[in-house]
Amino acid sequence: MGYQLSEKDSKVIDYIRAMSIVLVLFIHSNNDTSSAFVGTNITPELVCSIVKYLGSRVFGRVAVPAMFLIASILLYKKGYTWKINVEKKVRTLLIPYIIINCVWILFFLIAQRIPILSSFFMNEQYRISTWGSVQWIDALLGIRGEPLVYPLWFVRDLCFLNLIAKPIKMIIDKFPICIMIILLCGWVTNVNTHIFFCSIQSLFFWCAGYYIVKKNYHSDIYQKIKMKTVIAVYFGLVVLDVCSIGITSYKYIHQVCTLVGLVVFVGIGAYMTRRESWLLQTISRYSFGIFLFHELLLTTTKKIVNAIFGSGWLWGIATYFILPIVIISICILFCILLENNAPNIYSILVGGRNKGGKKL
Repeated sequence: MGYQLSEKDSKVIDYIRAMSIVLVLFIHSNNDTSSAFVGTNITPELVCSIVKYLGSRVFGRVAVPAMFLIASILLYKKGYTWKINVEKKVRTLLIPYIIINCVWILFFLIAQRIPILSSFFMNEQYRISTWGSVQWIDALLGIRGEPLVYPLWFVRDLCFLNLIAKPIKMIIDKFPICIMIILLCGWVTNVNTHIFFCSIQSLFFWCAGYYIVKKNYHSDIYQKIKMKTVIAVYFGLVVLDVCSIGITSYKYIHQVCTLVGLVVFVGIGAYMTRRESWLLQTISRYSFGIFLFHELLLTTTKKIVNAIFGSGWLWGIATYFILPIVIISICILFCILLENNAPNIYSILVGGRNKGGKKL
């Protein structure tokens, strides 16, 4: 292939990976399930909702596309055989995926049998004692959408994309522009295909990663882009995104806003490489561990905080900003402790990423 990552390219990937996992935590820290803002008067509750919407559904939305891009680039940049790659992904993706899902199921099963905890963990989706065979299969594979540990849909989609990585490469090599235009249109119109579990988002940004490799694009391309103009356009789209909530064109504006936001996001990563950041490098190194371990801890902590302090707007906005920082810190500490004291167990849990982390 002849695609070589420069030292700057590698650092950009590290920084983007770190920033992406931070944004993922902010996405999952948001309890608001609706994009609609109730009421026209400016109230603390309305401001709180808008802030969380911007953090999780606008700025944070670029995180997962960026992670698919990185995973795709890191695979296609090197020569590989299908068999060796699949064997590797069983170790680095599938085994951690199965273990974390099983741990989550076991945790909820135990919690539901403890009277003092059962009321916190008895929502319909997690009522494990009532599951039939379909629910068990769905919990592990997410056939109808997401697995039980819902952030792991990303790992599930990566497993599938690695299985079809060779055919994807062959098709794009033959019809590069045509395929990317079709996928772009599918992304902008938000086509919900879920072809063999795989969403249009996963497919588009995975293919975009190979397209970057194919065209030999590198981080220095940002020297040719007028970033001030792109940033201005992006913030204009952000305003339009918020103002268009509730109208038909919202979903198209939202997708375009995310796409332009991704360009800005990668540009920020490229700009930040001008200085060394121990913090971002540390988060990047343990990013997969953070991704695997954060959800159970975050969900439990939110339930405890809500039970003690209630769900008012003040605690809502405070926990929204504080919890991701706390959870990331705890996950990194947990990873370091495991890595130093039980390296074999840690290696299995994170798919062998205890020597640097670049194994997606």
